[in-house]
Amino acid sequence: MGFHRQLLGFLGVFVLMSIFASVVYGGVKYKDVPETYWAFSEISEISDKGLIVGDASGNFKPEAPMDKFETTRILAKSMGYKYTNVTSEDRAYYKQAYDKNKSIISQYAKPYIKWKSAHDYEIAFLLEKEIYTVEDLSGFIEKDENGVQQYRALSRQEAAVYLVKLMGLKTEALTAKYNLTPPADDSDIKKSYKPYVYCLIEKQIEGVDDEGKFNPNNWVTRAEMAVMLQKSLDYNASADSADQDLSDAGADEEFTEATQIVSLTGSITKFYPEFDSVQISSGSAMNIYKLATDANIYVDSFLKTRANLKTGMSVKAVLANGKLVDLQAFSLSIDSSIVPVSNRQVSTVRGVLSEIRHEDSGIAIDLSLIDQDGKPGESKTFVLDKNCKITRDGAETGADTLAAGDVVTADISGGICLGLILEKRDREIKSGTLLEKKVSDKGNILTIKDQSGLMYDLIVDSGASILRQNVSADYADLRMGDMIDAYCAFDRLTSISAKGIKTELIGVLTELLISADSQSVVLKTGEEQGRRFYIISDKVDAYSLRVGAKMRVNLDSWEVEAVEIVN
Repeated sequence: MGFHRQLLGFLGVFVLMSIFASVVYGGVKYKDVPETYWAFSEISEISDKGLIVGDASGNFKPEAPMDKFETTRILAKSMGYKYTNVTSEDRAYYKQAYDKNKSIISQYAKPYIKWKSAHDYEIAFLLEKEIYTVEDLSGFIEKDENGVQQYRALSRQEAAVYLVKLMGLKTEALTAKYNLTPPADDSDIKKSYKPYVYCLIEKQIEGVDDEGKFNPNNWVTRAEMAVMLQKSLDYNASADSADQDLSDAGADEEFTEATQIVSLTGSITKFYPEFDSVQISSGSAMNIYKLATDANIYVDSFLKTRANLKTGMSVKAVLANGKLVDLQAFSLSIDSSIVPVSNRQVSTVRGVLSEIRHEDSGIAIDLSLIDQDGKPGESKTFVLDKNCKITRDGAETGADTLAAGDVVTADISGGICLGLILEKRDREIKSGTLLEKKVSDKGNILTIKDQSGLMYDLIVDSGASILRQNVSADYADLRMGDMIDAYCAFDRLTSISAKGIKTELIGVLTELLISADSQSVVLKTGEEQGRRFYIISDKVDAYSLRVGAKMRVNLDSWEVEAVEIVN
């Protein structure tokens, strides 16, 4: 039932996701969803959570079918995929998932000009979370009898599969025997989907019509999806509450609240192998701590494994972010403070300091790693050893001189940093207009044009701090045409501040460009040549636009958010 707590915990961030809506959540009333509408309550609740929202005109379009790309975004958000307040760990996970699956996604996307590549990271995320399977990718786009590509709507039986997985009930669905009368059209349900359909019928999240039919191949409307998703969340909330009552005394509830960095001494009093955790008595306190995956464990100053730890051993430990990263245990009655670690395994890494935290019990650093090819990697937290040697320009210096953006070479043992060599600083501020966002083998790249007309291609560091409109943002939130102030360390952007302007224009469409990589329009508003704007939002269907049409366009910098044809 831990999955239920995780899923419900994600919902707290959704209320902040105004990036996906131009309406105000809470008392939302869509123009096309009156209070008498059958799904009014569920649509309002799901909108409040930011999971399914309306368009810029204040419409929800409740009877519109859900296509697979829109479904992807909803499932990803429900599983905790972030679009704002994204941590360096989140970015590293999303990139790792994408790198692992991009060749597969590309293979399925290649035949289709209508493939929405903006959703590729979300698709990769859902593949990693095992909500999607590779076979699901073949059902995003289909061709009609004339060979015209169409977005394929989500079917009721497909929705059942995704919702069961989202709720963490896959194992139950595949193993349980449900005592229910099969739907009248049971033969129409795909065999591999039946366990999931039966599960949702049993949980009363989906059901049959007055004729006893499930209608597995009917497409799901936005209103129906809102209802099913809200019922799924309500079911998990109820199940989680029941599980909490039964497990208040469980070991997983004994964990202390995570702290940034803690040093402690004490003795081992108990083991929890199922949680990869140990209970340590320190003074009058007795707490349970989880071992980090790469924790260093020493017994009598020799590198050992978890299996060598015994109850009663005295220990010296270092915790980072609530997990044990370095544990020195002693089975002998000796003064542990004078025993050196004799076979410590040390590795060398290179990266950019993204944060330095000074605590009473020590110093922790967040390091965005750089691989041998200069590509950004994952971000990790290390604790500075009390004897950590820090060198800048060949001279020894102190931890108080460390700053975000410093490029360092670090000697690491488990989660402990034994030494830091700071490379020569070479920083400057680049200001200008954002012309292009692109991805290369080196990472995300911004093309910026300064006031003198010079253009720069700058790599965005994986741990870069990004603000847009003075609010914490992500790389995906940046808009072409934004005014950028970028802080550079070497050839990488470590801090970005972006300003965008929302405008509304009325003009005539003189040019429409649709390619596999981008979509854009040229709008003439009285200027001789017209201006080019870019379609990024999946709420704007470029294929429905026609050259010569007069349009009202809502813009965020140079990107089109909404289009209305003007008579």
